Amino acid sequence: LLASVSGGAETLRGGGGRQGVSFPVLSPVGTAVITDRPTFRWRALSGASSYVVNVYDRDFRKVAASAPQAGTEWTVARPLGRGQVYSWHVVASREGQEVTSPEQPAPEAKFVVLDDARAEELSRARQVYKDSHLTLGTLYARAGLLDEAESELQAALREHPRSRVARGLLRSVRALRGSKR
Repeated sequence: LLASVSGGAETLRGGGGRQGVSFPVLSPVGTAVITDRPTFRWRALSGASSYVVNVYDRDFRKVAASAPQAGTEWTVARPLGRGQVYSWHVVASREGQEVTSPEQPAPEAKFVVLDDARAEELSRARQVYKDSHLTLGTLYARAGLLDEAESELQAALREHPRSRVARGLLRSVRALRGSKR
């Protein structure tokens, strides 16, 4: 699943930008998402007045676009197709110029929306294992939900700071996403 959305994890954080100008896209990048209406997040570009998010399907057809945003996150209004791979980028307006992230030669920021069966399975698991961060973190990681897996495994470590299992799983998830955290 993650092979369809990965590509040079070290450079997925955003392009080099013109004249040293850059800002990273944060999420979803190189991961699966359970919701069909994901929230896109990026870091602010100094001096930017607005941002526009564009979302594309596998054939690079634009399937969603935001209105100009003042903030650094946007949730798509209409559901995206389940089981589909998407890419996205943000265009910042700054002093009359547009700056795009990620910018080539950086790989595209890609993600996959889980199919209905997998999303339903994880929704049930969330109810059954709501008190077990370690179990949920493991299930999320296996499904490719790296953001959720990392969050649950961090919570498991807060509850059990000496847990080698939680620490090892967290390291594995971070390695999958190329995180340096």
